Amino acid sequence: MMANTTDRRVIRTKKNIKRAFSELLKEKGFEAITVQDIADRADINRGTFYLHFLDKYDLFERKVDDILAELIASVPLDYAINQTSFTCMEPRIIQSFSHFQKYRDFYKLMFEDATNPYFHTRFIELLKNHFEQSIEEMKLTSKTTNHINKDLVVHYGLFSFMGILKYWLDQDPPLSPEEIAKQLRSIYEFESARIIEERAYK
Repeated sequence: MMANTTDRRVIRTKKNIKRAFSELLKEKGFEAITVQDIADRADINRGTFYLHFLDKYDLFERKVDDILAELIASVPLDYAINQTSFTCMEPRIIQSFSHFQKYRDFYKLMFEDATNPYFHTRFIELLKNHFEQSIEEMKLTSKTTNHINKDLVVHYGLFSFMGILKYWLDQDPPLSPEEIAKQLRSIYEFESARIIEERAYK
């Protein structure tokens, strides 16, 4: 019984620390935050903070890892396997932007502040791995890609998506996950129609 009580107390303390850190991150920015600020906001002493985290950098990195792990868990990164229709991808777009909506303040701060590279490195790494996996599992033939460099395709998808996400984060209010999925579907259908039309006239 004592162990369960202790475990719950530890979980509650970590949750309060992370909540306090999130609030301060939005209010002051990462560089201006001190461990004392976090301890005061979480209503704990500095010693308690150091029982759970090495420093504010350790806390920040664990927060990034937790959020990105939730992104991976909530949006399986396999929706592109053998899919040629955007209809199959639309639910995944909604899922991903539902995640971004939940953590919109955090992602907005991360995209606006490039002083701490940890988030950007991890986020780009995650997306790059996703696009590489998707390209491999789609088993694109040389005829399909028209001899396009697959690494170039990966980077095209990666930075196109990041550009769309940055645009969405900058909107106030932003489009809902359902609305952004519909917009992307319209773009996909427009591009598909344009390609078909171009081929018809060749």
